Amino acid sequence: MCGRKYDSEVAERERELSRFNVYGPGRKRGRRSSTHQVLELPPPNFDIRPTNQHVVIIAQDGDIAPAVMRWGFKPEWAKLILFNSTAEKLSGRTWGRPFREQRCVIPVGGFYEWSGPKSARQPHAIQYADKRMLYLAGLWLEHEGERCYSVITTEASSFMAKLHHREPVAIREDSVEAYLTADKPPMEMMRATEAGELSEFACASLKKDAPPVPL
Repeated sequence: MCGRKYDSEVAERERELSRFNVYGPGRKRGRRSSTHQVLELPPPNFDIRPTNQHVVIIAQDGDIAPAVMRWGFKPEWAKLILFNSTAEKLSGRTWGRPFREQRCVIPVGGFYEWSGPKSARQPHAIQYADKRMLYLAGLWLEHEGERCYSVITTEASSFMAKLHHREPVAIREDSVEAYLTADKPPMEMMRATEAGELSEFACASLKKDAPPVPL
């Protein structure tokens, strides 16, 4: 499951995203040349929820480029907003074509899961153990004239299973371009994180404008 996530801190976010032709106010071009226009990023958000807009990375016009999209959409036949895709069902009617043709990665600092009874839910922040940026596997499509994305989830690793039976698929940094541009759907990348990759901490109440704070 991935129902809430959070950005990296501002400096790290801009430094990492500059590699994919994403520029904040006053920033200079990074190493990669591009004809894409400067993208106006949404402000950092440390409590990203479904329906919020967020930057994603896509393959576009032969380049790796940024886009801002809405997290999730609600087709007429669905009772709830669709904001996650199940790795085991990526050949279905909703996500089959996007998995073949419209993959994206979602750069974040981490994501949240909860423990405890419904009356006293405790949030936990999950991120890479070395605190580098997470690139979550995603898919995008156009819905009612707006580009929307989902996060792909898979069966949880033993580390994550103590909090939830699902976890988002993380694409390794050196595999981002391969994931976005592969001619065939990269099912081999639809796997859980490995032992020792993630860390977690119970955190205080979530705030949109401040990173999660350990209790």
